[in-house]
Amino acid sequence: MVEKRHLSDLPMSDRLNNNDLHRNLESLSLVSKRLLSITNRLRSNLNITDETIQVHGSAFPKLFRRFYNLKRIDFVKINKIKGDIDGVIRDISRSGLKLEVLNISNLKKVPHKYCMRELGAKMGKSLKVLICANLGHLYDKDVIGISSWFPNLEDLDISNPGQEVDYDLAEVYDFAVSPGFVSNEGMEVLSQNLTKLRRINISGNNSISDKALISLSNNCALLTEIIASDCLCITQSTIGLTIRKNPNLVSLSLGRSVISSPDPDITVKNSLCYAKALNALDFSEMKISDEFLLSIGEASLPLKKLVLSRCEGYTSTGILLLLHVYTSLKYLDLNESCILTDDSIKQLSRHLHDLTFINLNGCSNLTNSTFSTLVMSCRSLEEIHMERTSLGKEELIANSNPRITSLKLGGNKHLDNKALQKIGCICPKLRLLDISNCVCITDGGLSEIGKSCCEITEIEVSQCLGVRSLGSSNFPKLEVLRASETAINDEGLSLMKQSCKELFCLDLGSCKRVTEKGVELLCNFKRLREVSLKWCPNVSHDAFAGMVFSRSSIRKMYPPNGFSPADDKEKGSYHRNGYILYNL
Repeated sequence: MVEKRHLSDLPMSDRLNNNDLHRNLESLSLVSKRLLSITNRLRSNLNITDETIQVHGSAFPKLFRRFYNLKRIDFVKINKIKGDIDGVIRDISRSGLKLEVLNISNLKKVPHKYCMRELGAKMGKSLKVLICANLGHLYDKDVIGISSWFPNLEDLDISNPGQEVDYDLAEVYDFAVSPGFVSNEGMEVLSQNLTKLRRINISGNNSISDKALISLSNNCALLTEIIASDCLCITQSTIGLTIRKNPNLVSLSLGRSVISSPDPDITVKNSLCYAKALNALDFSEMKISDEFLLSIGEASLPLKKLVLSRCEGYTSTGILLLLHVYTSLKYLDLNESCILTDDSIKQLSRHLHDLTFINLNGCSNLTNSTFSTLVMSCRSLEEIHMERTSLGKEELIANSNPRITSLKLGGNKHLDNKALQKIGCICPKLRLLDISNCVCITDGGLSEIGKSCCEITEIEVSQCLGVRSLGSSNFPKLEVLRASETAINDEGLSLMKQSCKELFCLDLGSCKRVTEKGVELLCNFKRLREVSLKWCPNVSHDAFAGMVFSRSSIRKMYPPNGFSPADDKEKGSYHRNGYILYNL
């Protein structure tokens, strides 16, 4: 029998990894050179922002030598492109890293082909995931280049490029592809080059049609996941053929995509029976019928995830008959389903014993009764989304369910302190609570949450105009507080200084009652790393600057509107000390 080792007997690097302390590695690195070396080795992810490029400039090679075990790099937070993206890509390719994931989403375009080609030559074997979502421009030459430079890709996201296509759906089959878009021809070459592809997201590419999906089906035999939302030129027949030709398919997302079927003999509905491995389906924002839901049930899929967000055309009877078949479902999204009532949820819940996640946002007919039903009947449930419902009406009666760790209940105008107190008692192991824009909530309700939910780490109370503080309770594990557009004031911050000693991220955007005195109090939050004071009219620029330089732990800051360093010397001082100022 293998002896179980105590944490204190493990090497230091194992202990740090075990505790998932990545957000605190910076503090540990200041203690000794040994800890600095260990924390450098443990970092596997790096986010590169505009500010990162400004601060490091030509020093990226040094940064990559420091974090030599990086496996993922994200450019996703690039907003204003003030730096040399091509240069950074070149530095990555020459770093010696064995990168597995690269995210260049939200850039204006794919980096220069010479830089990407060099990256492929150096990291083509290790790089498995490339995310190019929401690029300003994406052309055939880009996807063809990507497929030739990175032939070992297993996961590619080229969703939602910036171009918009204006066409008449009646002429969709005669659509003339512009050379400025990704076309069927480009997708055909891509599919021929990326034979190891397992997952692809082509959502929002309106200039590709059936031919592109056929190419993927014919050439990418290992495909297990296809995401094709908003692909309005792809027909039901081709999607049906894809399902039939890809026996390994485990996940299919078709939101807003399926239009008419030229071949009525082959449809999505009558092809599902061929999909013996399919365990996740997403038909968001589509018109579906009870008959269609019955066909999913008759297919006897190993279904674990079902998304019917904003769908129309089906009834509660249809969804009930479907769930009667799939009692092992783990994830159910019925966002904005206007047909649902408290009574229908009671019927559905009888078949949801294994459910861990449910989204009922925007289901305006649902009240406290639904919440009680879910808590008592779905004992595996961990996360509930019930935003913009009628939660708060009627009395809330339910037994405790310690499995629930996440509640998103924003926008419920009837939710008050009494209901919130009861929710805290029902969900004692809560870690995340979002009650943003719940106008009846005040400090008293939050105080009750603090008494019942000692494990809570994240609270969102933005737009709760009655909240001035978190009340008198302690929140010993609270790390994130998002409280923009609330009535939080200096006195409230003073109370939080004692009750929220683990606070890591604090958003006070548009809190008009926070003054310079409150800003001074922030210096007492010893673990604070991220703070937002955007649109705080009573916080002067001098007070903000004073807080920054007196509280060295803070690294990410959103200053008051209009703030700007006095001169290049002050700006350089921020950068040298590792401070990142957003939205200047």
